[in-house]
Amino acid sequence: MKIAVIGGGPGGYVAAIRCAQYGGDVTLIEEGPLGGTCVNVGCIPTKALLKGIEPLAQWSHFEKLGLEGPKPSMHVGKLLKHSNKAIQMSRQGIEYLLKKNSVSLIHGKAYAIKNHTIYIREGDKETSIEFDKLIVATGSLSSSIPGIEVDQEKIIFSDKALELTEIPTNMVIIGGGVIGCEMATIYNQLGTNVTILEGQSQILPCEDTDAAHALQKSLQSSGIKIHCHSIVSSVIREKESVRVVWTQNQQSNSLDTDIVLMAIGRRPNILPSLLDPLGIQYSHKGVLTSPYLETNHPDVYCIGDLNGKWMLAHTASREGMIAAARIFQKETPPIQYGLQPSVVFTHPELVGVGKRIADKTFTYPYSANGKARASGIRDGFVKVFIEDNQLVGCTFFGDHASDMISLATMAIQNKISLSELSFITYPHPTFSEVFGESIELAENMAIHM
Repeated sequence: MKIAVIGGGPGGYVAAIRCAQYGGDVTLIEEGPLGGTCVNVGCIPTKALLKGIEPLAQWSHFEKLGLEGPKPSMHVGKLLKHSNKAIQMSRQGIEYLLKKNSVSLIHGKAYAIKNHTIYIREGDKETSIEFDKLIVATGSLSSSIPGIEVDQEKIIFSDKALELTEIPTNMVIIGGGVIGCEMATIYNQLGTNVTILEGQSQILPCEDTDAAHALQKSLQSSGIKIHCHSIVSSVIREKESVRVVWTQNQQSNSLDTDIVLMAIGRRPNILPSLLDPLGIQYSHKGVLTSPYLETNHPDVYCIGDLNGKWMLAHTASREGMIAAARIFQKETPPIQYGLQPSVVFTHPELVGVGKRIADKTFTYPYSANGKARASGIRDGFVKVFIEDNQLVGCTFFGDHASDMISLATMAIQNKISLSELSFITYPHPTFSEVFGESIELAENMAIHM
């Protein structure tokens, strides 16, 4: 079976490899660098920068543990070199995996489709390939506010923010979601005066309110200014600065800044030239898909940010695996968007999975954990959401949160009862014990609270 995949991001390349593992004759088409947004201007460079500034973010904490001396400074050039190395290694790793699994790679732009033939431009030449099944994974683009021009000089998207060689004195970030909070963390530690403008009542509007408020307090304590209920009306570029005007609680406010980062989210990269000839149904919100990533065309699947369902790299990869299994008639469960964990890699981290509202909730603090006390950490908690004596959701706020959320994901997905979860032995002393203790708390059997 001939399989064509358009897009080499975390959805596309995973789908291509899985189809090849099932025995397909697979061709992957990618016009840019392999890895998509995640590898090149998203997950990987952002986490590389966050790792670089981590000692700066935790310096006052290290001083409390006895470390003496002046706070270190950051060599921005070396930090960007580290980020670029991580990007290059990830690209090379994907290319190696494609070759290993005999996936044909075409570096070109798929610009048209007719029947079951894709037409591709590779530089100055054109080529075409035929397919039996097609997986479209063209990703997403940064969103902007209508009427505000993003010139990528003074008013920028996150991709540009990842490569600034001169650190601005002041920055306004429009949007207090994942991108906004992570970028605020990076630039704040590099010495920039950061202001976040968020339109909703809290930063990270989709996350648990208690956790979002805890993170907001942490960001503010580090010097980041945050204004919620703030609707931006204009961004005006002046000679040496940019003026941002917004309304908060019916009052008009303005601020002059060096750089404005537009971080209000992303939108599906809809390409009508590829979708319309096949009669694929879509809207501005994304391509319409079934829980098995099928479109209304029997031979076309759509995965990743393009369907607009859950714009996360690990979700795109899971969708790619499901689409591949469906194509080759392998057994697979449907995608469960409620079980896709979300992670905010700030300092501390905020992660969640499942429901954020339930009949009963129980919160267990890091301050009651031995490893946290030994590490000098008091801020942080795990909050579990319980319905009918079953774990249905979980939020972590604190250090190492991203390393522990899979415990909750596995428990929710497999419907493990609270009593079964309470029988798991967690090594001591570890941060993972806070999850076990939260389950005992839900059963009214907590030892250390």
